[in-house]
Amino acid sequence: MKHLKLFLALCLMPLLNSCDFGGYYYYYVENKLTDKVITVKVEYPSTNMDSIFVIAPNEKKLIGKEETGIIAKHEHPEDVLAHYCSLGKIQILIGNTLLNKQFRERAYWHYSTENRIGNYFLIIDENFVRNNE
Repeated sequence: MKHLKLFLALCLMPLLNSCDFGGYYYYYVENKLTDKVITVKVEYPSTNMDSIFVIAPNEKKLIGKEETGIIAKHEHPEDVLAHYCSLGKIQILIGNTLLNKQFRERAYWHYSTENRIGNYFLIIDENFVRNNE
């Protein structure tokens, strides 16, 4: 009987110890403007560094990547940008014009998924520029 209890305990341990597969969230800025180059400045507070991305018309660039303990097949139930994302302040310039918005707000980002990768896209197009002037 003692061996049976030990056997059952060993069989149940993996079930009690399981966790979700890890995944990634990727953050892209996509320039859908046909004739304007955009410049994106991103601060990364955890590293005290920043990066500048120059994005040509009809091009997208990866500006950040986060490993996640939950599978990224579905959008995170909480606001990833507000709670988990290591991106700091995001500034966007179209030509010499600075768009004065809080680009970390979830409302600006579109979400898609493939396998265990969640993709967030900040899409800059004519409607976006018109609505944010």
